[in-house]
Amino acid sequence: MTATAWCYTLAALAFIKAALLLAIPDRTAALMKAMPTSLATGCILTAIAWIWAAFTLNAYPIDFLSFIQGPPTFIIAIVCIPLSCLLMPDLLACRALAALYMLYPMPLILATRDAETAWRLLPITLGYISLTLGMVIMFYPWHLRRLIFRLTARRPLMIASGLLSLLAGAALCAAALALAAEAAR
Repeated sequence: MTATAWCYTLAALAFIKAALLLAIPDRTAALMKAMPTSLATGCILTAIAWIWAAFTLNAYPIDFLSFIQGPPTFIIAIVCIPLSCLLMPDLLACRALAALYMLYPMPLILATRDAETAWRLLPITLGYISLTLGMVIMFYPWHLRRLIFRLTARRPLMIASGLLSLLAGAALCAAALALAAEAAR
C-alpha cells in the first residue's frame, strides 16, 4: 500500500469517527461504552489482529522467529484466535484494538519514510503515537475503558473529539495530496 493510500485510509477512518461523534452522539456513546466488554467485538478484532500479525511476520521476518515463516505462521494465528477469545475475555476488545494500533504503523512508516515532502512527518508521527498508545493499552486495557467512559459522559468532549477527528482527517488528506504530487514527479 502506498503512502498516499495509507493517508487516505486513515483520513477516511477519521472522517467516519467524526461523523459518528457529531451526527449521532447518543448512539455512538452507547456503542463506545459497550465496546470494551463486548466479547463479539473483541473476537472479531482479535481475529483481524492475529491474521494481520501473521501477514506482517511473513512480509517482514524477525530473526528469532524465522523458523515459523510461511504457512505455520497462519496456522499459529488461527489457533491463537479462539485461545485468545477463550482465555482472555476480559477487555479483549481493548487488547485487540491495542494490537491493531501496534500493527498498522510499520507498513505506514515503511511506505512513507522515503518521501521528501514535509507532509510525510504527519503519518509517521501519527504512526509512532499509535504504536506507543497501543503498547500502553495492551498492558493497561482498563485505561481505555476509563477514557471511553469519561469521553462519553460529557457531550462537549464528544463534540471536541469529533472536531479533532475532522481536523485530523483534513490534515491527512492534505498529506495524501502532497505525497501523491511528489510520487507523480
